[in-house]
Amino acid sequence: MSGPDPELAAMGTGDLTLAVLFADERLRDAFKQFIDQQIMLSFVADEGVVPDEQDPRMRYIKELRRRLRVFRTEFYEKHVCACPCHDEDPPGDPAGDVGDAIGEQPTETVTAAVPVREDPPVPAWRVPIDELLASNIGHIFLDGWTVPDTEHEALHHVHIALLRLPAVQRDSWTKKLAAVTPASGGEPPVLLPAIEGEMGRLLVPGTPGRPGILSSPGHVLPPMLQRELELEFDPAVAQLLNGFAALVAQVSHLAGLDTTLREAVTDQITRKFKNLLSGGVASKYQTYVFNRFRDLAKAVSPTDRLRNAVRLDEALRSLVHAPISADSSWWGMLRLSSYGLVNRYVELATRAGHTAEIDLLSGAYEDAYLRGHCDPAKDATAPPGPERRDGEIAACLRLYLRIDDEQSKGRVLYYE
Repeated sequence: MSGPDPELAAMGTGDLTLAVLFADERLRDAFKQFIDQQIMLSFVADEGVVPDEQDPRMRYIKELRRRLRVFRTEFYEKHVCACPCHDEDPPGDPAGDVGDAIGEQPTETVTAAVPVREDPPVPAWRVPIDELLASNIGHIFLDGWTVPDTEHEALHHVHIALLRLPAVQRDSWTKKLAAVTPASGGEPPVLLPAIEGEMGRLLVPGTPGRPGILSSPGHVLPPMLQRELELEFDPAVAQLLNGFAALVAQVSHLAGLDTTLREAVTDQITRKFKNLLSGGVASKYQTYVFNRFRDLAKAVSPTDRLRNAVRLDEALRSLVHAPISADSSWWGMLRLSSYGLVNRYVELATRAGHTAEIDLLSGAYEDAYLRGHCDPAKDATAPPGPERRDGEIAACLRLYLRIDDEQSKGRVLYYE
């Protein structure tokens, strides 16, 4: 152990703390990060949001506090406890500062370091989840996601959250999480229709008390959707309706499970996003999307079918995440499948002698505005995201539509 530092030995606790901050690089950096995080949380609190203990930001601050305790104790043991002439109280004892201020001197030398409280070990199932949230891809697409307290709930919901990631990263993290995901106990998975490239894939593994979700050709559509399909006799139209019925079945099921889904309300000016699992929003949404499917199934003319296909596509697109899910994610592929079906209705209208056009709005918001393809009165700012690009369209919620001389403007979320 190195000899005592006379200059440090003459310091009070307050002066010693300042010396540590400037002399010990590890402590100085941890202290700076701690202050930065506290300032950030003060801004969050000003917006009326109070993070709970499971919030990643709160967990990070807790870890910084632990590091501060460890670094400061190590410094105290090295420079202060080794000095026989130093009569200072241990760091963390406010009495030492009071004694220095009034000129009192302790009667005996302190030789014991302050014990450091160790945090409990991180459970094995939590390790890959924390690694995911700390990764760059987690920061981009899962920023702000709160890990449930219990093992089975956390693993169930993290697999649902993976559906927001780009396909390659989703596959990689699915394999990592599989090692800590317990078997469901024999409960059969829920069978859902598959989007392109997902047939036979286990979308969400089952955990005890929670059935998995399997993309399967053996799925059974909800009765309401099945009844509407039985009324269509045109094979070409029936095929398109079956495609939309599959998408509606998937979205309506996940709407009741995904705790991070938000509804970007349709047909009205939107500035807020409703959490789908609060206040019965999910059941209202499910009724809403079923009704739009029924309107499409009952449409007769090619132009009415196209209009209602765009309205149903809007209902599917109105479910968003914060941050917005990746284009190549499962949710992105679902949106792309819906767009492809609407394009088929454009072809049917064109064959019937109409001029029809749709536009999936993307890129610079100003360009879409100058083309007259979006409506600022209906557009809204997107939820903040780590990779936001000011002035860019974050998500298209409604396609621009033109049929002959009639046009219907699109609706978007954009970054500002």
